[in-house]
Amino acid sequence: MLDFSILDSLDEGVAVIDARFRVTFWNPSAERLYGFSVAEALQKPLYDLISLGAGESIDETLREAFNRPGEWRREVTHESSATGRAVWVDWTLRPFTAQTGEPAGLISISRDITGERNRRMVAPGERDIFKRAIDEIRALFLVVGPDRRIKHASPAFLEIIGGAFEDIQTKDLSSLLLPVEALATIDALAERLKKAPDSGPYKTEFDLETPDGERRRFKASAWAAPGVRGELKEMVVVATEIVVAKTIETDESRLLLINQAILDMVTLPASRDLYQYIAAKLAEVTDSVFVSASEYDEINRRLICRAFAGVGNVTRRALEIFGQHPVGVSFEPADDALAEIGEGKMIRLPGGLYDVMFRKVPRSVCVVLETILGIGDIYGIGFTWKGKVLGDAVVAFRRGAIVDVALVETMVQQASTVLQRMAAEEALKRSEERYRNLLNSSRDMVYTLDDLGNVTFISAQVTAYGFKPEDAIGRNFLEFIAPEDRERIMAEFEKASREKTSFPSEFRMMDSTGKICWLEDLGVPILDPSGQPTGQIGILRDITERKRAEREKARLEEQLQQAMKMEAVGRLAGGIAHDFNNLLTGITGNIAVAQMDLAPNSPLAGVLSEANKAAESAMALTRQLLAFSRKQIIEPKVVNLSELISSLHKMLARLIGEDIELQTIPGGNLGSAKIDPGQFEQILVNLAVNARDAMPEGGKLVIETANAELDEAYCRKHSQLRPGGFVMLAVSDTGLGMSEEVKQHLFEPFFTTKPPGQGTGLGLATIYGAVQQANGAIEVHSDPGKGTTFKLYLPRVAEKAERLKREEPARVPQANDMPGGNETVLLVEDEAVVRELGILILKRLGYKVLHAENGGEAIMLVEEFKNPIDLLITDVVMPGMNGRDLAERLTHMKPEMKVLYASGYTADVIAQHGVLEAGLNFIGKPYTPQGLAKKIRNTLG
Repeated sequence: MLDFSILDSLDEGVAVIDARFRVTFWNPSAERLYGFSVAEALQKPLYDLISLGAGESIDETLREAFNRPGEWRREVTHESSATGRAVWVDWTLRPFTAQTGEPAGLISISRDITGERNRRMVAPGERDIFKRAIDEIRALFLVVGPDRRIKHASPAFLEIIGGAFEDIQTKDLSSLLLPVEALATIDALAERLKKAPDSGPYKTEFDLETPDGERRRFKASAWAAPGVRGELKEMVVVATEIVVAKTIETDESRLLLINQAILDMVTLPASRDLYQYIAAKLAEVTDSVFVSASEYDEINRRLICRAFAGVGNVTRRALEIFGQHPVGVSFEPADDALAEIGEGKMIRLPGGLYDVMFRKVPRSVCVVLETILGIGDIYGIGFTWKGKVLGDAVVAFRRGAIVDVALVETMVQQASTVLQRMAAEEALKRSEERYRNLLNSSRDMVYTLDDLGNVTFISAQVTAYGFKPEDAIGRNFLEFIAPEDRERIMAEFEKASREKTSFPSEFRMMDSTGKICWLEDLGVPILDPSGQPTGQIGILRDITERKRAEREKARLEEQLQQAMKMEAVGRLAGGIAHDFNNLLTGITGNIAVAQMDLAPNSPLAGVLSEANKAAESAMALTRQLLAFSRKQIIEPKVVNLSELISSLHKMLARLIGEDIELQTIPGGNLGSAKIDPGQFEQILVNLAVNARDAMPEGGKLVIETANAELDEAYCRKHSQLRPGGFVMLAVSDTGLGMSEEVKQHLFEPFFTTKPPGQGTGLGLATIYGAVQQANGAIEVHSDPGKGTTFKLYLPRVAEKAERLKREEPARVPQANDMPGGNETVLLVEDEAVVRELGILILKRLGYKVLHAENGGEAIMLVEEFKNPIDLLITDVVMPGMNGRDLAERLTHMKPEMKVLYASGYTADVIAQHGVLEAGLNFIGKPYTPQGLAKKIRNTLG
């Protein structure tokens, strides 16, 4: 069964009956009219539900309508067999066909006219004659209160605005009339009432707009009705429509109408407005039900409805039935139909609404709409230009209307001319818009200058700098350039104009807030026909980020060079310390042996003691060099920096003196850090001494700890760090401060600003190496005369801080403090002086001594020695084979052998970043006989 549900919203009763007159569709209005529900009516013969008055046979009427072409329509009486009630209806029967073309049934449309018939038949005396006259005439009749509220409206007025009286009752008149004219009418009436209450009617004209957007013109007479005190009680308005003739009676009037229409077309601003205009004009001057105007989409080969104009309430009724406005509906015309409309001639279109516009709605439903709206023939005509189809107009004439072909063709031909012009303008506009969008979508600015350098055009990207394009026009381009670059850029601009060459440059630009941005400019001269420059066109690209990246790259390169320099110096210092420690081991060891052999009252004892002091000073220097080069053996522990500082407070106070105030500010909930406590004490002492020296006349030293979170930006400046949590130590003084030049060399070994003899230049170098060895970072903030702050950042760890005990100072070792043994010891040392000293000490301690100069010699010795070897003492760094590899080879040969490593500095073979692996035994050079003796016994157990 066909889907007729779209007809449920109609006020008319609609029934669809098949060839045997059985009901196959029954809408809600039919239910209300005849009293049968859908379930009761379906599949019942219509003559069982309804009978005709005056003894007529409904069965014969149905047969007559079924067998005749076109529609059958009469005013008849329908009596419902359900209610027994008789009603007058305007009854239309229209046959419809199946897909095969055979008659399939009838569509019955019944409009209840009982009330209308009764009004026509009631005698004048039975109701108010004045009101009856008002309601019956086609003129508009309104009664409006002093507050502009509608108190009464005639049916003719309600028909035009498309609503019931309840919908407009108490509404302001200005909401229904065009506001300016409405207010003028009301205000004029009120003014006249004040001046001359008894004066005659006030004449005016105004427009009413129907629900489908149609505007209709009326002339009106209005009277003011005063109250008993002379006040405005109400106003009475009687209006009649200024009807535009639907038939053009003479060629002269036709030409006037067409000429006016063409004049209006030419002044319309957009092609879509022209579609609406031509549709409205054709609807106005033809006896039509509606007119549509469509645009042809050549790419997709579709006609798209752009305008729809209907007479009366056609548009509203179409919306009610179809549920959508015709505008926007599109369909693909057949090739032969497209060829016909392309001739620009008016042709009668076969079929009805379904074929012309509403393909998505069932054909039978379209038949109902044609019947209700009274549509007769439908014509089409193409908007064409030089054989090209631009669109078409469709005119649905009323039944029996006279079709004025010449008028329609003339107006459409003129509209086609304007459409083509507008299409060309639209294409130009789109081209300009594409060009503008292309410019505006680029990340670069495009500009033009005149020969004086004044801006004549600039693209929308300039808004990113706080300027509107129109604000920049007419201003000289130098106004936007930073002052320090203007002279250079002006010279380059003049040279490019003079030599007619391109103008590549980079300069700083000030945005509207004064912020500096870097721009790259590539301009070329604009030449007139004679080849003379008249200005410049160019592209500006923002290179602020590139410049920032270049600066960052330069800074990183400088930082890398500094790090490489420090690394090279560190390797040099470590190498020196290694060799020096070997020498010091021989010196201090032999001094110690000599002291043990001397009598306490020997005159050489004092000389050896002084020599030992000098050696100890040299040892201190080597420790500092090792600290800087990060090759010092350390024993890091998890500590709380605030607790360490507190334990050192008294010592630091004595160190800096009474004229300097010492203040410590421990951080709350301070995290733990991992560092060698001895190294940290060395760092703090060195910083305190430097601060003291920077405050010769006294001042204040502040030591502060706190938790810190370092982000990626900070860690990029300190490549050894990773973003995360740190513990910060800040040491600040109020001293002399430092210049930038001094800060550049601050951590270099042997660099000092102190007078000769007052400093080695290793204090800050030692701090730098120690912090690096603890995986931390150090930064300095200082200005001349404003003091200095050193900030150290050490990685925060999750472990709880250990409780540390301060060690008692070691007493001077005596000869009897040297424990010995009778085990067999293999000594491998490439430095002869250290090797000879070791042999001497080991033999004095009672050990059986084997010795070798290098790893290869040691392996050969072990292979030949068949007895057990209890201990291997090996230097770590040796030519050929290092101590770690040698120990692995020999312990494989002698599994019971213990190993003791000795070195003047650490190497990765036994320690990572100076931290020994668990279980390794190590003694640092230089060592004393007593230290070696104890370390041997600890290793052997």
